[in-house]
Amino acid sequence: MKKLFIVYSDWAVLKKIEATVSSQPELSLAGVHADSDSLMKALETCRPDLLLLDLDDPGQNRLDWMQQAIMRNPTLLTLVYAKEADDQCVFEVFQSGAYGFLLKEDIPGMLVESLDQLVAGGAPMSAAVARKVIQSFWKNKLYADVDYLSFREREILELVSRGFTYMEIADEVGISPHTVHSHIKNIYGKLQVSGRKAALKKASLLGLINTPNIPRSAG
Repeated sequence: MKKLFIVYSDWAVLKKIEATVSSQPELSLAGVHADSDSLMKALETCRPDLLLLDLDDPGQNRLDWMQQAIMRNPTLLTLVYAKEADDQCVFEVFQSGAYGFLLKEDIPGMLVESLDQLVAGGAPMSAAVARKVIQSFWKNKLYADVDYLSFREREILELVSRGFTYMEIADEVGISPHTVHSHIKNIYGKLQVSGRKAALKKASLLGLINTPNIPRSAG
């Protein structure tokens, strides 16, 4: 039987988790905690196999709690959950030592299966989280292949994405159309593309510009 600790902030979600765990004979709910002191004190007398940790506490850095718990119990397997997660949050969660990440909308539906995967050596994730993890790999590859764009180049690229002509960009930025042309040529070279449409598509993927107004015909 695997012993489980829960660190919660959302009472309603906790009740769902407790009801789900209580119906699983292979799981034993060994502790429920809402603060760091309670968690650390409990770890002095109990070595849980699993930690289920709610990240949604604006006043606390619960990833620090998780790292402290893992330092005290290196074999601890942690599954975190949160209402939502941006790219930075996902990165920090796994960098801090978690093995899985669920969104609250997937609890309790995916909970038992995810804990089983955790014990079996897997890394359970909600679909939206898994997509962010995958995107981080190809975004890193794209960034690795792109030379850094200067402030002026990014400014011009943003104007191009908004449909500005060379002359309009020149007037907006205060440079000559010839200089605009030179900057755009450099942008294409750094992005490793040959035209406006491809440049805007790649820049959008990299987050260098807002969603572009890509022309219907390739540049």
